[in-house]
Amino acid sequence: MVKGLVDLVLDLEKGKINFRSLSDGIDTITSAGRFFFHVMASLAQMDRELAIERTKAGLVAARKLGRVGGRRRIMTDSKVESARKLLAAGRLPKDVAADLGISVPTLYRWIPAAASIDAWLIKNLWEPTTILANGERRVAGLANMHNLSLIGHRHEKSI
Repeated sequence: MVKGLVDLVLDLEKGKINFRSLSDGIDTITSAGRFFFHVMASLAQMDRELAIERTKAGLVAARKLGRVGGRRRIMTDSKVESARKLLAAGRLPKDVAADLGISVPTLYRWIPAAASIDAWLIKNLWEPTTILANGERRVAGLANMHNLSLIGHRHEKSI
């Protein structure tokens, strides 16, 4: 950082251009002005490096206390468990997300869609079947469908 600033002022001097800061009283025409400029540039670099060192030391101390950087988790373990129960009960993902105060994409990040689909299929389609006298199998809501094969994320069942 300082090197770039010093190089800029040296390039200006080569072109017979002097640097003068009206607000700070720095004037590179004089040797005292050049000295003051270099001292101020060095102090700025030292201040920047100290800030970086303090930040790194603070992060190390926080890690020793078990803290990690970044935002706090919006999905606590209890929210994840509640979401799983609500989805297994047949609630729509958008309704579950609204109840928990999160977005649908956040819900899907924590509970993959396949798990939600499995829960919906189990609740709505995989009810115990009724076998009729002629051997035909019927499921509530699917009475007119025959030989329906459902393949879920982890389950397979033929009706």
